[in-house]
Amino acid sequence: MYICICNGLKQEDCREALACGVSCASDIYAHHGCAPKCGRCMEEMEMMYEDHAMRTLSLTGRETAPHEIMLS
Repeated sequence: MYICICNGLKQEDCREALACGVSCASDIYAHHGCAPKCGRCMEEMEMMYEDHAMRTLSLTGRETAPHEIMLS
């Protein structure tokens, strides 16, 4: 499913960026060499990032950025 039509970012692209440890929703775009354009997808990107951060917190029991977990 496409999350950002303007940049052609699919859900899988967003998950890959999250797994690589982006530190905020806007970094998902930067990870793929683009930036938000119309902004319609920003809410979905934020929700994906927050969901990922909450799952990370529940797995580790501490508040940690995803990239820190990968290095541990």
